Amino acid sequence: MTAPEPLPHRALQADWVQWARIVVRAMQDSADPVGQVKLIFEGAINQLSALAGVLTQSSVDANNHVTFIRMIDLGEWSSAARTARDRYAKDSSNYPDPFLAAYLQHPKFGGPMSARRQDLVSDVDWYESSHYREFRVAAGQDACLYATIPVIFVPTGEKVLWTLCLLRGTGDAQFSESERDQAFGFLLSVEPILAEIWRQPESDLEIQIQSLPQRLRRVLGGLQSGLSEKEIARSLSLSQHTVHGYVKELYSKFGVRSRAELLIATHESTPATS
Repeated sequence: MTAPEPLPHRALQADWVQWARIVVRAMQDSADPVGQVKLIFEGAINQLSALAGVLTQSSVDANNHVTFIRMIDLGEWSSAARTARDRYAKDSSNYPDPFLAAYLQHPKFGGPMSARRQDLVSDVDWYESSHYREFRVAAGQDACLYATIPVIFVPTGEKVLWTLCLLRGTGDAQFSESERDQAFGFLLSVEPILAEIWRQPESDLEIQIQSLPQRLRRVLGGLQSGLSEKEIARSLSLSQHTVHGYVKELYSKFGVRSRAELLIATHESTPATS
């Protein structure tokens, strides 16, 4: 399966009158770019009949190694969904998300891209995966889509990406091609606001993460992506022993004793697992 090319002219067929109202209302209701983005994409969730979602900011180097910077929760995250998400943070390496893995490993990742789960992962592979049976069922979530745009290139050569993830509940219809294209178009339309968020003063946590040596940021990004130490070692062309040492170094720097505690410690004010 291959991800379709995002087509801005198709995305522009969305209900832009309604979308413009959402954007204008958000600009009026909040002077803070983060608050504006949250209000805008809460509107997108309603317009696309999604249950919940997340908006992530990440840096990606020339080898497509991902380091998550911040994450904004959107929509309704039930207590069951949050509990399942916290459990996934602890066991993500044993129950990998096949859609997330396929998306991050896709040749187009790092540039403009959008895909529904069924664009990259077959129904059989999805519904028979341990990830779906162990976590998605518990969270009451099934249909999902991602849309990604690069916003800015930072002096280090790493790309800054914004990715929108939308989710629907178990039993709800899968996202259509039109809805996928609309989500991409919505994300593209607020690029100036997203760029403004990047320029905002970083939080203490963001400063701490960005000040880590590149080797540690790459390993942290792998852990946040749900990869095992073995998978991180393979992707970085390192020995598993070396990666394990880097993980222990991260534990020390953030004052934690486990992977789950590390993921919690490197989250923003809202949980950053999915």
